[in-house]
Amino acid sequence: AARPSGTEPKVKFYMFTYIAPEQLANLDAAKAEMNDRLNQFQADLEAFAGL
Repeated sequence: AARPSGTEPKVKFYMFTYIAPEQLANLDAAKAEMNDRLNQFQADLEAFAGL
């Protein structure tokens, strides 16, 4: 989600991911996969923005 900051002249991005409950049998692996997804999304967004 992207929305403007209420107190600063900037746009804030809130990143989250989802994994189906049936894939949560191995919680550590699920957390690692979701963290990898978020890191890749952040890298893609920064590359798109030229950062």
